[in-house]
Amino acid sequence: MHLSLRFLGPLEAQLDSEIVAESRAKKIEAMLAFLAAEADHAQRRERLVGLLFPDLPEEQARTNLRQTLTRLRRAIGDQAADPPFLLITRESTQFNLASNHDLDLTAFEQLLGGCSLHHPERELGCEACIENLAQAVSLYRGPFLEGFFLEDSAEFEGWVLVKREQYQAEMLLALQQLATCYERRGAYAQAADYVRRQLVIEPWQEEAHQTLMRLLAYQGKRAAALQQYRVLESTLREELGVAPLPETSALRDRIRAAEETRPARLPQHGSSFVGREPELALLHEHLNAPQRRLVTVTGPGGSGKTALAVETGWHVASQFLGPFYHGVFFVPLAGIGAKLSNLETSASVFDPLVTAVAEAIDFSFSGPREPREQLLRYLQDKSMLLIFDNVEDVIDPTRTLLIAILKRAQNIQFLVTSRERLGLIEEWVLELDGLPYPSNGELESVGGSPLAGLEELSARYEAIALFENLGKRLAPGFGLTDSGERNQGDCPVSAVQRITQLVQGLPLGIELAASWLRILNCAEIATEIENSLDFLNSTMHDLPQRHRSLRAVFNSSWQLLNEEEQQALCRLSVFHGPFTRQAATAVTGASVQTLGALVDRSLLRRLERPQVESGAVRYEILEVLRQYAAEKLAAEPAEAEEMRRRHARYYLDFLQANLAVLQGSEQHAALAAISNNLKEIRAAWQNAFERQDVDGLTESMKALGLFYYMRSWFTEGADVFRRAAQAFEPLRADPHANTLWAKLCARQGWFSFLLGQQHEGRALLEQSIAVLRE
Repeated sequence: MHLSLRFLGPLEAQLDSEIVAESRAKKIEAMLAFLAAEADHAQRRERLVGLLFPDLPEEQARTNLRQTLTRLRRAIGDQAADPPFLLITRESTQFNLASNHDLDLTAFEQLLGGCSLHHPERELGCEACIENLAQAVSLYRGPFLEGFFLEDSAEFEGWVLVKREQYQAEMLLALQQLATCYERRGAYAQAADYVRRQLVIEPWQEEAHQTLMRLLAYQGKRAAALQQYRVLESTLREELGVAPLPETSALRDRIRAAEETRPARLPQHGSSFVGREPELALLHEHLNAPQRRLVTVTGPGGSGKTALAVETGWHVASQFLGPFYHGVFFVPLAGIGAKLSNLETSASVFDPLVTAVAEAIDFSFSGPREPREQLLRYLQDKSMLLIFDNVEDVIDPTRTLLIAILKRAQNIQFLVTSRERLGLIEEWVLELDGLPYPSNGELESVGGSPLAGLEELSARYEAIALFENLGKRLAPGFGLTDSGERNQGDCPVSAVQRITQLVQGLPLGIELAASWLRILNCAEIATEIENSLDFLNSTMHDLPQRHRSLRAVFNSSWQLLNEEEQQALCRLSVFHGPFTRQAATAVTGASVQTLGALVDRSLLRRLERPQVESGAVRYEILEVLRQYAAEKLAAEPAEAEEMRRRHARYYLDFLQANLAVLQGSEQHAALAAISNNLKEIRAAWQNAFERQDVDGLTESMKALGLFYYMRSWFTEGADVFRRAAQAFEPLRADPHANTLWAKLCARQGWFSFLLGQQHEGRALLEQSIAVLRE
């Protein structure tokens, strides 16, 4: 039996989805509400008598209490419930928290406490905490026990009033926090909805009216914002006999006087911009915090940093009322590096960087003062958002100029895009990766009809949505299909999945791939990308030269590295998946400082969640960038061979080191560690048998075989040992190689037997025994 109780709003009590039959009796309802709301401790009979029957003689009051409790137990099926809903003794009664029930008050309080990570304090930057807050306010149907009262009990009414004020205060705070959160993120309509709910509860709350006026103004709804002021004015006069505060009137005057649009000089909206909702929300949150004056969007070339910054700039510029009164301006810095180099041999007093900023904000130099000083004087009393794009080419001079402006102009905020962090104390960093794309196996999880499944794919994976949008624009009749190419223009979603995987969601990679739709189908495009990085290029004239191929993008990043960093990046290409700092140092010799430099330059990604090896931090190279670096490494054959040898030795030793753990009480940890390094282990094992490393394979095969057995990965186990045995077949004249071959055959035979291939397994095992007995 399940009891459902709702007290936030009119009282509702249901037993197995049916309204509790006798709960309509006021005293029964009052007792149930009091016991459930105060379930954290037992209620003495004297307390219940005084609460429900305060005006009756004691003997009659106790009789009435016993009768009411009996009727309540019958109404909620207490005697049949297991465990019971009520815990009753001669002296007290208590609602049983262990019973099968749900109570909106309990859920409300738990959700207000934040998510499991931040409980009991909420963190408004945490998505889970915000989701919990939203769920909590959805439970609030109205005041506690709305419309419920006991005419003959002032004590009960006093208790209800205290509870009502408590939950109402918590509700108002939650609504205020949600409105603040969504306002910071630029989601003004959603924020306004939460403020309106505040005003339904407390229509005289002037601060909430101010917030709603501001949010309406941000959306360009000036008339609605001014009407909200009149609503406040009328409410305050009728309810409290006062006028609005001076700051509210000042806000009204600002809205009246505000221009329709603020100055803005930005590139046009990118027609292919898709998604990035979490990143846009975070940028708006940064820009709505005046103390966060410098925000840098970093990421590898082609990750869409510029498009995200421009989209953010347009959103800010379209605000009817906002902090950047003097405008939003885009400052392109690509190519400035060459001008600065020429400046060193020129007698010109003009700094190309300063000139670029002046041109972007439409400022003209005049008079004898040095141009930089003129610019600083002009900016010092301005409120602007300046978007500095492609800073990596001129990072040192840009850093110097930013420091000067931040010091002199207190109301200038910067949004910077760069492949490298600026390394300033005031800097807030947003790291940008590729768009979300489906991994292997995820397509099968999208159910429903084929059309519904494809629509869900595009909604869930922004990389798929971007390719689809580009395809519809570039190729007439283009459309995603859930199967093969039946008609011209059909594109199997599995091919798009493969394309997005190969470029790891990089928007530029997706755009370059889609540009080939005019002459190739999707499956052919995926095959060409697999075969060569150079396929990802375009002749589109509206693409900047540096973005017409991924190789050009990587070349420009490569040139920004010093010799040590270039060497480290090449050597790290021997890793095929995530790796630890310890592995990187052991295999490539890269120092932690060099790894940090590559992370700062967006060439190495630091994974957020440690997974194995006692929580060790893990790193990863973008796959297409790894291919580029591997080409550089291959140009030095001796170096490449040495890196592969060291890589194989490290991971074979890693297997051997986990053997004892696999056979002990901590085998789950060892299985997890091997699983998370399996890409590297597979590559190391193949490299070892290709190099005929008898010792390495002999030492590690037992752990690898045990891992496959424990995971029940019999097919891969049989294949791994089969290929290794084949590699040593020609070397059996050597006793050590022959012994290793026999041991490999034994394991292949065992996995074949486990796969149900008894005859093949028996033959392999007999061959192995014959050799090993000798």
